[in-house]
Amino acid sequence: MTPSDSDEGLVPSAVEGPAPLQDARATRDQHVTPSHTLASSAGPSARPDDGDPHADTIASEASRTRTSHASGSGGSADEAEIGGRLGDYHLDRKLGAGGMGDVFEAHHLETGERVALKTLSSTSATRLYRFKREFRALADISHRNLIRLHELVVPRTGLPFFTMELLDGLPFVEWVRGQTPQGQAPDFERLERGLRQLVEGIHFLHGHDYIHRDLKPANVLVTGDGRVVILDFGLVSELSSTDVGVTRDRQILGTPSFMAPEQATGQRVGSPADYYAIGVMLFQCLTGRLPHEGPALQLLVAKQGNAPDPGDQVEGLPEGLRTLCMRLLAREPEARPGGRELLEYLQASSASPSEPAAIFVGRQQELAALHGALQHVAERREPVVVHLRGRSGDGKSTLVRRFRAELHETPTVVLHGRCRAREAVPYKGIDAVIDALSAHLRSLPDEELDALRPPDLSALVRLFPVLDELWEFDALLPLGQPEVRKLGTATLRKLLERMAERQPLVLHVDDFQWADLDSVSLLQALVRPPAPPAVMLLLSYRDDLERGEALRELLASELLCGPQARVIELGALSAADARQLALELLRARDRTDLQRSRAETIALRSRGSPFFIAQMAMGGDELDSTESNLDQIMVRRLSDLDDGSRRLLELVAAFGGPLPTAIALAMGSDGAEASLRSLCELGLLVRDEGAAG
Repeated sequence: MTPSDSDEGLVPSAVEGPAPLQDARATRDQHVTPSHTLASSAGPSARPDDGDPHADTIASEASRTRTSHASGSGGSADEAEIGGRLGDYHLDRKLGAGGMGDVFEAHHLETGERVALKTLSSTSATRLYRFKREFRALADISHRNLIRLHELVVPRTGLPFFTMELLDGLPFVEWVRGQTPQGQAPDFERLERGLRQLVEGIHFLHGHDYIHRDLKPANVLVTGDGRVVILDFGLVSELSSTDVGVTRDRQILGTPSFMAPEQATGQRVGSPADYYAIGVMLFQCLTGRLPHEGPALQLLVAKQGNAPDPGDQVEGLPEGLRTLCMRLLAREPEARPGGRELLEYLQASSASPSEPAAIFVGRQQELAALHGALQHVAERREPVVVHLRGRSGDGKSTLVRRFRAELHETPTVVLHGRCRAREAVPYKGIDAVIDALSAHLRSLPDEELDALRPPDLSALVRLFPVLDELWEFDALLPLGQPEVRKLGTATLRKLLERMAERQPLVLHVDDFQWADLDSVSLLQALVRPPAPPAVMLLLSYRDDLERGEALRELLASELLCGPQARVIELGALSAADARQLALELLRARDRTDLQRSRAETIALRSRGSPFFIAQMAMGGDELDSTESNLDQIMVRRLSDLDDGSRRLLELVAAFGGPLPTAIALAMGSDGAEASLRSLCELGLLVRDEGAAG
């Protein structure tokens, strides 16, 4: 069933306990979008751009493809028609179309909420993977300069889609230059104001271990109130991944005019590639033209030379902007300025108020327990199930990120995925881990991949279509769903067994409290004797919510939660660790005055909650007051809210429990949705999507 607002509740975080910043992912916003605005969000991997008439996909002559058997995970474009229904949404009008699908303006049939709805009409394993990754990359983070995503729906049969906020805006360069003729300088104050927001959004994205890889004017919109919004994350990739931006059939992904030199030659790319694209956009803003023009291959050759000087084409450019543009267009990635330097130049804060700091302090005993579990798997050649549980905001995800980082230089393969309440996908508890498995397998050389080939691929691909196209096999067999589930699970088990024989293997599911019963059944089948694959199965989940049926089933399972399972309870930080975390956060935000006394105050008032420590470190002068406890500080923060936000928060608090979102919005004043979004981003409200009613 597709989640709807009637299935979720709002919880005041100050009452129910600390809330992680990523809970803001569930907030919804709305703007009206003209047809051109979101068209690029529907396009294929390498897309033309308004300023690049020669943009295309570059492929080597050695291209080869594997047969696609995907079926059942997608549908035909005919299923999405204006005036029709898709899931819980009515499709009002088409905003854009591309090779992968369409973007519609739609409204929710129950709440009336207006959204942009993006479909995936041309289904293949690779496109399905990218489609889900586009949603999941942004689903856990919230920043005013990144488009807000709402929910993902991938039915067993039918059209996959996800929803996002509607935007009414202009492409970045068009917004900056307006009617300024080519060769004349733009409004520099307007340019720097927009550039500052663009860099803030990208710097925030990089801080969460993602790179965009397809920045260009059409993918950066500016709304009527001057908000810069980055969208179209179809090529997004993790900074720590081995993804080089080249498909298995040797296609280079991206838009040639905006590709960094290293990206254009198929090398592994990092954050400097995004800053190169910003340099191209800055050059366009300053001059009205691209730094390099011509057919795609000619562009790639030109990028290997020296960066052009925008001052040669336009007189009177500020020396700072001129030099900055040339440095961003440098051929060598290490020669380009990074986000912090750019923000200092643009006189902006290097950390957004909604940015959680990636600082790890303490938790050495828990970290040792995780390493001990993995060592047991390696020595005993048997699976180990680890439960990592704690309240929201206690640092479960941060601990696992540290564990994964410490394994980065080892041969261990870590398949990580997060379960999200706002997803309606089969096997939602493990679907993201299967996506990570698909990405890992696609990165392997052919000989290694062929050595891992399991039997009965037909059933596995029916179960998880994202694993299609990896190996050649006969057409899908006409099996019923029970047979598909049984054979597909056995095939997955065999695949994991072969992987674990070669390298240590960790499967991590975050936020397992949102899982489904099918996922629990599948995990039980994976670890059931005899001779299960030797994997470490790490399940992290919140224990401060009412347990859903999947979590109850997990905890009742002898296979997954019996005496052999390991449990790590994550509580508050010690006083010393809380003080150290506060000090590190203050230093990261360049708060040099009174750091130690402020850190002591934060440690005392936060009660050891990493979330509250981060919130208070991002606070201001109230830490210097004589207030003695967190409640008083929170009251002072609430007084800074606008009337609508404060009334909405009071309404939820007075309800005494999870309040259905639709009721909260109906009882709120005009602008209640904007207030809701703001409160969630501030961490003052939490989406408790497991709440009834």
